[in-house]
Amino acid sequence: MVRNMAYNIFVSDISAWHEVRLELPSTCAQLLEKLLIKLERKPDLLTWAIIEQNTDNWTERIVEDCEVMDDLILSKSPEASSRYCLNKILEKYSILRNPELCLPAGMLTMPNNFQLVQENGDNVQRVQLQHILTKTAAEICGFLSVRDSDRKSWKKVYCVLRNSGLYYSSKNTRKVFCNFMLNIIPVLTKDPRYLVSIADVHTAQVWYSFSPKRQHFPDAPTDFSFCLKPKSYDNGATDQWFCAESEQLRSTWVNSLRLKMDGCRFYNSFVSAQENATSCLTRSSSERTIYRFEEDDNFAAMDFSGTRGRIIHDRLELASFKEEQRLLWKRKLHFNRIPTAASVPRNMDYGSPNRSGGWIARSMHHTMQWYFGKLSREEANEQLSKLGNVDGCFLMRDSQTIIGGVVLTLVFNRKSRHYPVALVDRHGEHFYTVDQGHTRFETLIHFVDFHRLNKGSLPCLLVHECSRKGSKN
Repeated sequence: MVRNMAYNIFVSDISAWHEVRLELPSTCAQLLEKLLIKLERKPDLLTWAIIEQNTDNWTERIVEDCEVMDDLILSKSPEASSRYCLNKILEKYSILRNPELCLPAGMLTMPNNFQLVQENGDNVQRVQLQHILTKTAAEICGFLSVRDSDRKSWKKVYCVLRNSGLYYSSKNTRKVFCNFMLNIIPVLTKDPRYLVSIADVHTAQVWYSFSPKRQHFPDAPTDFSFCLKPKSYDNGATDQWFCAESEQLRSTWVNSLRLKMDGCRFYNSFVSAQENATSCLTRSSSERTIYRFEEDDNFAAMDFSGTRGRIIHDRLELASFKEEQRLLWKRKLHFNRIPTAASVPRNMDYGSPNRSGGWIARSMHHTMQWYFGKLSREEANEQLSKLGNVDGCFLMRDSQTIIGGVVLTLVFNRKSRHYPVALVDRHGEHFYTVDQGHTRFETLIHFVDFHRLNKGSLPCLLVHECSRKGSKN
């Protein structure tokens, strides 16, 4: 007999409860995918996550995709004040998707005789970091403030996260005499003789506060606290609280602990989420243009109006389909108010509509979700802050100072930065550039697609787009 269970999930962005019924046993990934499909959203497991919230102490944690939901719910006591929510967490797999952005310099200890290849581009370096984090005994090191439950005080120590657990160095300082004065300088030692175990990460869960106004400890040195809670409180196990210096460091420690806790299962969930996201892509953003399907083209005419794409073989149907697409794009461009010649520099000509560099191609970005049009600098900062100011988040907007200009607003080091993208007319050639013409792009869509894979002159890749309809992405 097939058994099933109903799960009530709170969807945070619309403040509504939804019920999902699944056969037993069911994983969090299965629940997540079915819930997103029910909400008519893209089943992107790389950024959407089920969050377990404890409303008593205002803490939450990310439920891993590999966790079995029925076992998790049945293990909770009836009086437990917890609920499960659907949230968009851009940093869910950031330690593997973009380790070069997630890990601050010097925090990851490389294996012996291993050096990163710098000259082969960001993609090669990312693959190397993924291999180090998942296939080797890499260590995450840095300073944390640890709460002493006996003395009820905080102590800043040098911590080392290994596959075997979390440790701190008991030899953090040494005293030296300099110019007849006693100085205390830090010593960053990972000598096993001085490492003291804090927690066994394989029998714990990592929680963090989701309300900065709800401080668990008024004497905490910072607002960026997190906690290691044991799965079982047998044998006198207790919660262990930590404080990081910044939100980025707390995120790095939380994601590193999640990776060490689940190991191969965490990596396999990440790979599965990537494959699922790839299978959901029918066309990339650069392909959302009007192609001419000629006999010598390398493209096949596709119809994506149904649940699955199909190739169009009939020439009459193809001609009708092309006309429908042309009218559809025309309506989209009109609806999004494509700028006329009055809104661009007077010496700028959009060119002939029949040319590939014509005004239609250079106006396609108005239909993209990452393009916000008229938006002030302050409003752009606010939009990105809603997503947590995660490195790699971006949007495009019109410039307020340059007529016809566009600005890329990008988050790097947890701060929004603004880069003007100029539309240049040079000897009859029109192109967009962010580096005075060293790299040129026919359209802003090409500009965005290029910088998703190559950071170029930007400080980091364009990873997460801020959407005008964020609740639907």
